[in-house]
Amino acid sequence: MKSLPLLKNPQIYQTIFLMIILNIGILVYDIYFDYTKLFLTFGSAALFDTLLYRYIVGKWRFPFTGINVGFGIAFFLRTKLLWLYPFAVFLALASKYFFRIRGKHFFNPSNFGVFVVLVLFPFVAWTDPLQWGSVYTNIETSSFWIFCIILAFGGYIISLVHKSLKIDILYIVLAFLITHFGIYFTLTQETSFLSLLSGNTTSFLTFYTPSFWIFVFYMITDPGTILRNRISMIFFGALVAVGFYLLQYYINENYSLLASLFLASIFIPVIRFYDTKKLYYKITIGNVIAIFMFLFVFVQFLYTIGSNGKPDLVFDNRCAQIVCGSNGSLISR
Repeated sequence: MKSLPLLKNPQIYQTIFLMIILNIGILVYDIYFDYTKLFLTFGSAALFDTLLYRYIVGKWRFPFTGINVGFGIAFFLRTKLLWLYPFAVFLALASKYFFRIRGKHFFNPSNFGVFVVLVLFPFVAWTDPLQWGSVYTNIETSSFWIFCIILAFGGYIISLVHKSLKIDILYIVLAFLITHFGIYFTLTQETSFLSLLSGNTTSFLTFYTPSFWIFVFYMITDPGTILRNRISMIFFGALVAVGFYLLQYYINENYSLLASLFLASIFIPVIRFYDTKKLYYKITIGNVIAIFMFLFVFVQFLYTIGSNGKPDLVFDNRCAQIVCGSNGSLISR
């Protein structure tokens, strides 16, 4: 991210907003994240970011990137093994500083770190989208207020990125959400849109938890990895949404959303190579690649539905399967 005046730097506001959301989650919504884990996560994030930046760039700077990576780890990774938190942080930051093509990284660091740990350590690490209490508390009240807060903060970041960096990340957000909702209401076994309007909101809110909205506004919208061409941006957002539903058939885990972004990000350097940020509305080879990838995954999803039926998408409590009691409370923390 290019150097900006302090008050116009989106990273500053992202850090502040994520800190507020995490504290609300811990203090109000009873997200369990003890001080030892907080110290290991953010301490290692600040240390690794400072040292890696010094090693790569040769300068010292305040580790805003590392701190924001720490928030991603804090929101999405759960494990009893304390060393996995700094390990996930290191993987995340290493992906930013070392996995680069033409000087740009293409994996969202937090998503990379969490996803790799979940894949490498499936029996001791998990992500819990139900951690905001939507199953054990009043779901409408629980989801509504934190959604409003995340939406307000996320909207401000989108506006600030547009003004400061001239990147219209709203395109990828809208493409992702429109595709996601379109499939949810038409090609799954979940609540129909008319049923939702009539007040049947429990299934919908159990699926679209605060973790989902944090992913939307703070992971797929990372200015450092996002595509610049608006057409490619739209189809990339749609690709991540469709990829999630397809992956539900193959891995059926709570991290399908993270996996979809991870796999789609592998193709970002190829799309970037053929895209030009000045050609916002003109078809480029990068656009063609993004469109082809989207159509391929979408057709594969339709074929899978035809073969196996529509998916049931309500998240399970992964925590309860690993180290929790039947009521979702941790047996051993």
